[in-house]
Order: sequence, then structure tokens, then C-alpha cells
Amino acid sequence: MTRFWPFYAVLTAVLPCTTLAGTLEEIVISASRLSADNGHDAVSQSSLSDAWLEDLYVESFDNLASFVPGLFIQEQSVNSAGFAVRGMTSDNVEATQTPRVSVWLHGMDISRSQGAYLAMHDLAQVDVLKGPVASLFGRGGQIGGVNIIPRFAELENSTGFRLATGSFNELKASGFANLQMGERQAARLAVYKHQRDGYIENSDGADLMGIDTEAARLSLSFNISDLSIKIQANHEENTPPTVAFQSFDYPAADPWSEADLNNADELAIDREISDLYTRLEWQLDEQQVLRWSFLDREVKSHDTFDPDGTRLNLIRASENADFSTFESQLLYQFTLPGWQGQIGADYFYEDVAVQLAATINEQLAIRLPAVQQVPPLSFLWFFGISIDNDLFNPDGSANPYTGFALSSRRLEQQTEWAENESISLFTDHSLALGDNTDLNLGLRYSMEKLRTDIYTPPYDDGGETTLADFNLFLKPDDNSDYSEADSKSHGWAGRIAVTHYLAGRHPLYVSYARGRRPDMLNFTEQSELEELQAETVDSYELGLTWQLPDNFSRLQLSLYHYDFKHFATQRAGVTALSLQSDDNASASVNGVEVAWMQYFADSFLLFANLGYNDALFDESDIIQGENRFRYAPLWSGSLSLSHDFALPDNWLGRITGQSVFQSEVFFEDDNTSNNGRNRQGSYQVLNLYGDFIYRQWTINLFVKNLADKHYMIDAGNFGQLFGMPTFVPAIGRHFGAGVAFRY
Repeated sequence: MTRFWPFYAVLTAVLPCTTLAGTLEEIVISASRLSADNGHDAVSQSSLSDAWLEDLYVESFDNLASFVPGLFIQEQSVNSAGFAVRGMTSDNVEATQTPRVSVWLHGMDISRSQGAYLAMHDLAQVDVLKGPVASLFGRGGQIGGVNIIPRFAELENSTGFRLATGSFNELKASGFANLQMGERQAARLAVYKHQRDGYIENSDGADLMGIDTEAARLSLSFNISDLSIKIQANHEENTPPTVAFQSFDYPAADPWSEADLNNADELAIDREISDLYTRLEWQLDEQQVLRWSFLDREVKSHDTFDPDGTRLNLIRASENADFSTFESQLLYQFTLPGWQGQIGADYFYEDVAVQLAATINEQLAIRLPAVQQVPPLSFLWFFGISIDNDLFNPDGSANPYTGFALSSRRLEQQTEWAENESISLFTDHSLALGDNTDLNLGLRYSMEKLRTDIYTPPYDDGGETTLADFNLFLKPDDNSDYSEADSKSHGWAGRIAVTHYLAGRHPLYVSYARGRRPDMLNFTEQSELEELQAETVDSYELGLTWQLPDNFSRLQLSLYHYDFKHFATQRAGVTALSLQSDDNASASVNGVEVAWMQYFADSFLLFANLGYNDALFDESDIIQGENRFRYAPLWSGSLSLSHDFALPDNWLGRITGQSVFQSEVFFEDDNTSNNGRNRQGSYQVLNLYGDFIYRQWTINLFVKNLADKHYMIDAGNFGQLFGMPTFVPAIGRHFGAGVAFRY
């Protein structure tokens, strides 16, 4: 009973709210594709238009998560960002697994982690959907996701740019030009550049945790009679320094501002993304629309990092990902008296190659307790050989093991190839049951086919003598170097909901939905390929959107409960240097979310949200019950308050203060890993912004993380596998200024 008390507390607190003044813009939700007003879809959703993105200073995905209850985004790097919706995470990099949380571009799936994180520039809108939404999208949507909607070319002539600079030699520049060509054609070009030195200084080489992004987008729009054609090409390149993994046990003197990683000049990310989106839309008549969309995408990524997080040249690792996706979706929408609906078909194909490589110094690796647990090495203990596990001398210098003539360097590699193919049929309908009541029905049937090959060649020691005559970290299957498997699966997902409009305008809905993650192939700690069962989730939700007369205010409330079956969990293996997996965990989530947008007296703008998310494992073979989901704080929320005021000579001013907070969060399903240190305690971040506006010009000043709060954005990481867990520090206080022009 105690897990449900926040439901009653929030209901008691927010339902009587009635105060108000000011005006809020209407936002058309693209997720439903039924042109419903915000909140009229019987789906929990948070949608931020371009105006809201500007008002809240949302310039990256982690900023977005601050203002969407139930959304958590771990921005470790562009190559490995993690998305979590109500405790469900999507940061796995395996080629053989479908991400739980979806990321869509114009409603098309781009969820694979190495390519999901994009520069947020020239956007029309971002939608965040929470709960199973499989019938609204052709691919993904097990537990919700983020839909990114860049601007198309519009029938107007306009241009604009932004320039900003700040701490750590930050430089940000963006601009667009929209050109109308005749009565029915238009073109739009948007460019973006963001560069910032790393905020973690390194004792040996370049700084870490920097930014180096360039992006460009070209859009074309054509209207030919009843046919609309939209084409959009995107290209993005990222070449930042890599992540500053900091050792828990052997950190730098001040790990929040400096690191001791060796040869840091070689630690970098090189990622390139290109995609082409095409949409053809026929207006068959006033009640019928036929839409055919395509997305062709290519991602190439290379990341070299130091997973042990120390000054020792112990392990150098790299991940290479190369994949292409193609998706085609056909959608028919219709409107009849008392009935709106859509019927669609979706085809998705993905060709993925992911290679993980580790260059290992055996003289140092042999000293790690995790390595000493590898059975072939345990014979050392029977001969009474004592291995000193202290990797450093008292003076801080490395203390290498010298009892044997070991090879100082060995290379181990493993490559996964996968072909993922799926076909989905989906439909969603809204039926009027009366003047103020609608019935929402949605269903999707999908068929998936997965083929994978894993190649683990023998280690390469360069011809030198080595103690361990086998792979230490990346082990082949049954001493062979090649494994292959395939999997076919199919299943249903869908939703049913009833929406009643209080006073004819405030939607109150109750819904049941089923979400499904397709079968997966997993490389086990015994170096075998096994098939994991499809995860399923049953979702029960009550939601309300209360918008007072004249759009003076909007309050959104959601109460939800999830039951998960065959939940796939992982932890560092009982056998060293491996991951142990289980596909038979059960789990449940109870949650409450509140979002409030309010104008006061035409000069104050309030945006507040609060989320309570009690996400717990009930039962698992490898995770104890009552462990919390990773990336799932029990409480989280934010508050943004802006004040507009007049200045002399027709200038306008705006001051905005923001507070973002969250309670304790775990970074591993196994909450006890690393003696419970793989977690971040409660913290609060304060931001302050000032805008000064004169006609088309805006001058902006900002200070972020005003109190210089130290907190981690991740912990455990690759180092957890060999007994040297690491953490990643977040950026401290930083500030800057910018100027923008729009015509």
C-alpha cells in the first residue's frame, strides 16, 4: 500500500487548481497523426514546440529531459547517450538487441545508441511519448520514446542566425535561410557548429569531455495539385575528445576537473551520420490522406577510450560501429463523422557491424583480482605465488608485476554483425461515444527476423611470449572463433482507452496498453549465443489535461502502473570479465507525473514539473528483488520562472531562473555493484539566463550549474567487468553570452 500513497497525495493537491492569467500557444501533436490538440490522445505525452524550446533554453537532449517528467537522458557522449522513459533504459550497444526506448526522426526509427543522439538545431517540435505507443508508430514504442521533428522548407522568405561563446573556449553558431520559389515550392538550409574544449583537464594529452559538432540540413518542399512532396537531407559530424572515465579506486587528485589518463591525445570519437527522408502526401479529399515515407540512414562511428580510468597504460579500448538502416512506411488517415482513424504498414531493415577491441598490458592486468579469478590463471595460487594487487607504489608511480617475463601488450577483438528486418501492420482509431466521450483503439502486429555472426579471433601478442595463452577479455565460443545464430519472432501490441472531456474541453482518460520488445540474441558469459524472450509490459494509466478558459493555463497529470514480464537484466558475471544475463525477471512501476505551464499578469511565465517513479525489480535470477531500475530516480522535477519587463529605447528584457533536481539514481540493475558506489545521490542544479531584445535582435547571457554542483552522469562502465569500476563527472559551473537575429 505504501507504494501507492503518492497517487492519492497528488490527486488531492492538484485537482482543485483553478487560478490563472495569460496565454499559451496550442501545440499540434504529431504523435497521434490525427491533428489532436495537446493531451487529447489518451497517451501521456509532453510536446515542446520551437517557441517552448527557446523559452526553456533547451539546446540539447539533457536539457530536454530536465523539463519532461519521466524522461532521463544520460549524455555521456554523442556515441553512447542513454535514453530512459519512466525507468526503461536504452543505452545498449549490442548489434543483436533492439533498444527498449525509441528515438524517432519524423516518426521513423533511429534508436540504435551510436546514432540516436543528434544536434538539436532548427527544430519545429520535439514530442516525448510515455507508455506503450506501438499502434501510433510503425517501429518501436515498447515503452515510449522521443520524436524529433526538424523544420521543413516553408512558403516564406526568412533567415536567422545565432552566435554564442562561453567557458572552456565554447563557440556555438547556427543559422538558417528559407527561400520560397514560386507559389508552391520552397527550400531551406540550416547549419550548425558547436565546439567546446573539454572540462576535464588531463595530465597527459588533450582535455576530455569536450564538444566538436558540425551539422547541416537541406529541406525541399513541393506542392503539385493534391500531392505534397517533402525531402530532407541531414549530415552531422562529431569529432570530440572521448569520455573521462575516472577510477573509483585510483582517481586523479580532483576528478571533477582533472584526469590522469595516459596518451589522451589518442582518446577521441569520430562519428558521421547521413540520412535522407522523403515524404509524399496525397490529399485524396477533405477527409482522406495517404502518406508514404522513406528514411535511408548511414552511421559510422569510432570511439577510443581508456576504460580503467587511471594513469596506468593498462587497457586501451575502442568501439567501431558501422550500420545502415532503411525504413518505409505507408499510412492512410481518414476522418468521418464521429470517427478518426489511421491504418499503416511499415518495413524496417538494418545492417549492423560493431567491433570492440582491447589492447592490454599483461604485466598490469595480471594484478587485477578479476583477472586472477579466470580459471586458467588460478593455478598461480596453488604454487604459492603471491600477486601484489597494489597497482601503485607509495610515491604514486606504477608498480608493475615483474615476477614473470610477460608480454607487455596483447590485442583482443570481437566483431558482431547483425541483419535485423521487421514488418509491421498497425492501426489506431478514435470513436465518438457521445458528445464528450471518445473510445481509442490501437493495434500492431509485427514480425521480426534477426541474423547475427560473432567473430572472436585469437589474441595477438605480436609474437612475444605470453603467460595467458587464451583471450582474457573477449572469449570465443567453445574455443572456436566464430558463432552464428538467427531468430524469428512475432507478436501483438496495442492499446484501448476511454477519454471523457470534462466541461467539453478538459480530457480525462483511462487506458490499458501492451508493449513488446522483440526477441533478442545475447552473447553469454559462457561465450555462447542464446535467444532472449520478448519483453512485455502491461500499462495502466489515468491522465488529465486541465486547460482553463482562454488558454490561460495548462495542467497535465498522469498516474500509471506497469507490469513487466521477461525483463532482460544484466550484471557483471560471476565468472570474471563477462556479463551475466537473465530474460525472466519480473518488475513493476508505479508513478505520478505533473506538468504545469502558466502565464501570470502577462509578464511572468512558469513551467514546473514533478515526477514520482517507483520502479523496482520484483524477481530475477541475478538481480535481487526491491532493487531499483537504473536511471530511474524516485523523484525528479524542475522549475523555470521567467519575468518580462520593459527597458528604455524600446528594448525588452527577460530574466529566467531554473532549478532542476532529482533524488538518488543507480547506474546498474544490480544496486549493490561496486559496494553500492555505482549511484548518484540527490542533487539540484541551478541555471540563470538573461535576454535583452530589440526588434529582431536578441542578446543572451547565461550561467549554468550556478552553484558548481559536483555530480556523476554515469558509473560502473566497461571497467566494472575487470574489477576497476569508473565514474563520469558532469560539467561544473560555466557561463557565456550570445546574440541572435531573425528576419
